[in-house]
Amino acid sequence: MSAVPVWCQFIWQHPVVHYPADLIHPLVLKPLPGYPHGYKGGVMREAWLQYRRRSPGIVFIDGDVAVDPWGIRAMNRAVLERPTDVLTGQAWLWPPSLRHEDPHLSHRTWRNGEAAWGHTHPDGQVDYITFNCTYIPNRLFERVDQQHDWHRLVFPWADTRLSEIAQQPPRIPMWYVPSVYVMHLNAW
Repeated sequence: MSAVPVWCQFIWQHPVVHYPADLIHPLVLKPLPGYPHGYKGGVMREAWLQYRRRSPGIVFIDGDVAVDPWGIRAMNRAVLERPTDVLTGQAWLWPPSLRHEDPHLSHRTWRNGEAAWGHTHPDGQVDYITFNCTYIPNRLFERVDQQHDWHRLVFPWADTRLSEIAQQPPRIPMWYVPSVYVMHLNAW
């Protein structure tokens, strides 16, 4: 098994950023009634089953974010240091993405899942993640599989649900990786 994680990009209809398929594998989401809701758990499970013997986990990026080579290297280094923990970077988000928090926000802002719903702990751990750029280790996938919980990983709650599963005893640590930055390109 390689110590370097596999990278996958969630694609809704058309990717905003195109990556070489040998670097970041595209994962096409299946729309559900009420689109844009989609079945992320199904494609995550398929990717995990395909790559689990080759990689300690998978880094997922959303289809509407851009990550540069330095961010990729920083995440890969973080995975080498903590291959069994969840790791997340932060994204430079458009105001419409945060209208549920602050309808008057008029500028872009740096966020990770934790900053959107709480705080980052002093030691760098977080309680919630987003899929802007997040590494999920095989042991979290195994927990989801044992609980038969793939069907509950549906946009827009897939990241929140996965965070809650990681928090169950014994807790799987989730860390903020400060050197991983991605640019959110969706202004929906």
